[in-house]
Amino acid sequence: MKQDIDLLKHILVYVEENQMLNEPVQGKCIFDALIAESLLTDTTEDYIKLANHIELLVDDNLIKANTNLIRAKIPLFMVIRITAEGHRFLDNVRNDTFYKRVKKHISDNGIPLSIAAINAAAKILLPH
Repeated sequence: MKQDIDLLKHILVYVEENQMLNEPVQGKCIFDALIAESLLTDTTEDYIKLANHIELLVDDNLIKANTNLIRAKIPLFMVIRITAEGHRFLDNVRNDTFYKRVKKHISDNGIPLSIAAINAAAKILLPH
């Protein structure tokens, strides 16, 4: 499975906009929202893709999540919260115009698109 940076962004935005105080966000709610936005389809394959991207966000310390059941046949997970690092990443990608500029800068310089590359490019492109 390839990492989909845009999907990671949409997951974080959804969690930020929909998380209630001290309440985890259920994976099924995230999945349904991404289907409604036509970012995923209602298939087991896309649900597993979402679960894998939740794990990537955990691995990169952008979210805290309960992923104990993520390796089940139908993975279950919940996002506990967005970390400080996750909020910094969101700050770099929230504005679509700036996000496109960041991605173009990364591409123009032949750098693989990753969370670290986005954060580094955003620091370069942000006005001081």
